[in-house]
Amino acid sequence: MEDKLIIDSNLEHALLIGNLFPNLVSKYKFEAKKPNFKSEKERLLYYIQIYNFYTLELALFIATHPNNKEAINILTVANDERKKILAYVNEKFSLCRNTNPVESYFLNSMPWSDK
Repeated sequence: MEDKLIIDSNLEHALLIGNLFPNLVSKYKFEAKKPNFKSEKERLLYYIQIYNFYTLELALFIATHPNNKEAINILTVANDERKKILAYVNEKFSLCRNTNPVESYFLNSMPWSDK
């Protein structure tokens, strides 16, 4: 018999308490506080963190409940949403671009080198 999939509808709350499935673990005795953001970039990176947590928890649930089609469908949608946020952050803040120096940088002779 499959366990019923119950997910915390408030993903931010789930991240703050470290529990996406309220029926599978006991509640904590403290109330987590929402962080304050200094910039839009921090806020967007926080949303990425929320979706990373969400997709990881779903993947772990699926690892122990491989026949749960509902969880697989939710994970697919969550991954699509996470990719949209990543694309937006990448476009807006130029994250995830290749920041490695060009190879010719290492071929330049420096005034202090013998080459």
